[in-house]
Amino acid sequence: MSDEKEPEEIPPVEETASTEEAPAEDAVAAAEAAPLHKPQRIFVNGEEVPPAFISQELQTLYQRYQQSLPPEEFAQKQESLFQDAEDNAIERLLLNQASKESIAGVTDKDITARFNKLKRESGGPQQFYKAYGLSPKDDDFIRERLADDVRYEQYLDTLTSAVDEPDEAACRDFYDNNEAAFVEQEQVRASHILLSADQHHDPASVFEQMLNIRSEIEDGADFEEVAGRYGCPQDAGDLGWVRRGQMVPDFEKALFALQPGEVSDVVQTQFGYHIIKAFDQKDASTQAFGDVVQELRDMLWNKGKNDRIGEVVDALREKAEIRREDMPEEAPEDTD
Repeated sequence: MSDEKEPEEIPPVEETASTEEAPAEDAVAAAEAAPLHKPQRIFVNGEEVPPAFISQELQTLYQRYQQSLPPEEFAQKQESLFQDAEDNAIERLLLNQASKESIAGVTDKDITARFNKLKRESGGPQQFYKAYGLSPKDDDFIRERLADDVRYEQYLDTLTSAVDEPDEAACRDFYDNNEAAFVEQEQVRASHILLSADQHHDPASVFEQMLNIRSEIEDGADFEEVAGRYGCPQDAGDLGWVRRGQMVPDFEKALFALQPGEVSDVVQTQFGYHIIKAFDQKDASTQAFGDVVQELRDMLWNKGKNDRIGEVVDALREKAEIRREDMPEEAPEDTD
């Protein structure tokens, strides 16, 4: 173990390495969006919940809800994100503590394999140590954390080993009783050109420029080529397939009024001025049972496992001693 100051508690390194899609700035933004929350130190059975556990849970929740909820609902949900993250982190620590009591030990082979995998995924040892602010002197510390991760996973596997995989009848029953969940909404494959008015541009002049761009397209100019000239060089404004509910109302109304090949009038939203082109369209349809049966089987099996873990967590939480301490307030800076 290094003589130097022990590094801050880091999240399970494997999981941290896969969070590039949910940058730390998002988690910070989520925390700032919860003004009623006052950060606290939380102790579970005398052991402090690592702040990194809470940060990791916050990032996961932020990304999940941002992708799955409409903007208005997501804005409302942010107020409870930090509390949910703390609750999840408490449960994670409870399971960690239980795993140390239930799993006798982890082999050096398993830890070394996990460690080597992390280094490879980070682009090599040098990049790995740099990413986490560590050095080879901290290998003992890292291996201890990896042993905790492996033990935790083995414990969850043990808890869920008796959960049977759902049969086709169970999948069919869920499918028949949740028909709305298997309706694929109408979709349009589209691209757009977007110009925004900022402090340097008068909105009226931007709107006039967009009218000129649309006239150019009406006269036969290629939409993608024009989009590339006006700020969309990489993907020519490609939006891919768009479902109802994904875009702001004014944009959606204009988009779904188009037939394949048509170009919209200039559309104004809070993001600026748009010209939209529809390329293809899919009508609403219901997925056939045979197309989703394996997905259903996996979903129901995972739900059964999560329910089993939830039962254990509830029992652990009922017996646990959970204590909270307010963070000391920072003294104001002396401006004299």
